[in-house]
Amino acid sequence: MPKKSKVLYFYPDLSPFIQKDIHFLRGYFLVKAYAFTVKYKWLLPVYFTRQFLHLIINLWTSKKIICRFGGYHALLPVLFGKIFQKKTFVIFGGVEAHCIPEINYGFCTKKTLFFVNKIIQKYAYKILVVHRSLYHTDYKYFSTIGKQGLKNLYNTPSDKVIELKNGYSSDVYRVKNYDRSGWSFITAPGRIDQQTFYLKGVDLLVELCKKMPYIEVTIVGDWQLNGITLPKNITCLPKLSPSDLVEVYNRHTFYMQLSMAEGFPNALCEAMLCGCVPIGSDVFGIPEIIGDTGFLLREKKFDELIRIIENLKNFDLKYLSEKAAERIIRKFSLEQRNKRFLEILYSD
Repeated sequence: MPKKSKVLYFYPDLSPFIQKDIHFLRGYFLVKAYAFTVKYKWLLPVYFTRQFLHLIINLWTSKKIICRFGGYHALLPVLFGKIFQKKTFVIFGGVEAHCIPEINYGFCTKKTLFFVNKIIQKYAYKILVVHRSLYHTDYKYFSTIGKQGLKNLYNTPSDKVIELKNGYSSDVYRVKNYDRSGWSFITAPGRIDQQTFYLKGVDLLVELCKKMPYIEVTIVGDWQLNGITLPKNITCLPKLSPSDLVEVYNRHTFYMQLSMAEGFPNALCEAMLCGCVPIGSDVFGIPEIIGDTGFLLREKKFDELIRIIENLKNFDLKYLSEKAAERIIRKFSLEQRNKRFLEILYSD
């Protein structure tokens, strides 16, 4: 058996998707994973020093460098890769290519991170985006003054950018034969604070529940926002494990992804695997994920959302539920994603 080449893998926080990534890559490479978790910004010099020493020790025996997401953790690896001719692949998830100043969202709204991201894109060997729209998109959902996409924000050359869509396993997220309440909606925005309340479209859901008291909405996430009075037909759940999410998704008919900006949202795909009929905003990767299995909100307008909800009774929801799960399995499987990832890494 030929000896595996060594790959350095840098990430900010160890999420389940990053764990799966590292586990997969270890089947083909000797992966040296390094977490660069910024708990306190005033300790950044310490974090950079530790990472510098890690690079000094491990870079020489490594063939490639992978960074999951842009940000501080990718800066030194990209610079070292450029100086010492090690090919660096940086995977962008979305925020790196978004700019919505009205809610202070996107790297471009933070001068230091914008500068860091500019360096990363200039000196990285390849930028892997989870959806091609992160490079260039015609954004019309919200009348922001910000520009969207790497082309508009950084003038990134197109030959540096490669699409690498996310992939999902139906081993965990799958349809179960549970009874679903007909007018039940769910969303899982993760953390709900002042910014994400608007970014993830929770504000629209609150207004929707006030207007339509007969629907039931479940919000899954870490609620950190005070001063908001929620209607009685909204149920809030804390963050749940994957197995618990499967149970909850299978009790709901619809999944709502009304974000102002996304890359390739994992929660939407996981909910569709569980048979939730998707209702999403017309931004970035969401339209391709949903396809003909659900409904798109073209602009962030409450009246348009009301029309969509009122028309749901005219559709065969069981059929759409089956199509939603089948679409993710057919088009966005974890096997397809991993095969493409290897093709990119081995092509150079």
